[in-house]
Amino acid sequence: SQRKPDHPWRIVLVRTHGLWGSRFSRAYTGAGVTPHFFTEFRAGLCDILLNFIFFMPKRVVDIRFEEVELPHFRDKVELNRWLMSKYNADGDETLLKPGDEGYVKGKGRVPYRCCNKDSVKEIATEKPTAGNYEDLDPKEVQRVTGALAKHLGVSQESLGPEKSLAHDLGMDSIQKGELIGWMDHEFNVQDVSFTELSTVGSIVEIVSGRGGANAKPVLGRAAPAGWEEKPGKRPGLAVLSESHNLVEAFLRNAKRMGTAVMAGDDMSG
Repeated sequence: SQRKPDHPWRIVLVRTHGLWGSRFSRAYTGAGVTPHFFTEFRAGLCDILLNFIFFMPKRVVDIRFEEVELPHFRDKVELNRWLMSKYNADGDETLLKPGDEGYVKGKGRVPYRCCNKDSVKEIATEKPTAGNYEDLDPKEVQRVTGALAKHLGVSQESLGPEKSLAHDLGMDSIQKGELIGWMDHEFNVQDVSFTELSTVGSIVEIVSGRGGANAKPVLGRAAPAGWEEKPGKRPGLAVLSESHNLVEAFLRNAKRMGTAVMAGDDMSG
């Protein structure tokens, strides 16, 4: 958006076709699966070499700018649906390779691996399938959804077990992170990952199976080989008041800790 003196805000939507991002994207491997770095790095070197010898297949890249009048929306979910309808106005891009029926040169998904044309596969992004929540204890459903409704500021009736956190409630990754912290504080559930949170029912299942008396202590992982973890040898953290900002505090502690483990995260390392 852009604002000029004595003029209202101008809202501009940018719609792109043909831009597929990095080969390290999870779009190539599916949700939750990270492409292997060295495998993709070697493949990238091969593609660079081919560019010096041959002309690589190219794709048509279309970037459109559209100025719009932003309507008034009741909530973020309604806004996101409106944006999705705008950005997907032309439908999904056709993912075709040479040899496929209906393939038009320059319109398919390229560049593709010249030595392996079957390496590019379409992975559709689908709405999470609601599980079978009929076996959930109705009292437990009422207890968890009641607390969740209070936390989100919505009515409890709107939180059916089949409701998708992303599609129906409009939750993004930051809000899911906050939700994990809330589950820990509210129900003593400490070992939840992002991939487990798909629907309201999944929250009830997690709380029922791990919360309260069922909660198990989360044990920290052992330090990797080569990291110093000797009792009494671990330096203490530097005093935060000695630093002018967060970055300086981090660097001071990194230098102070040496080869000792400063902090660990069981979810990401």
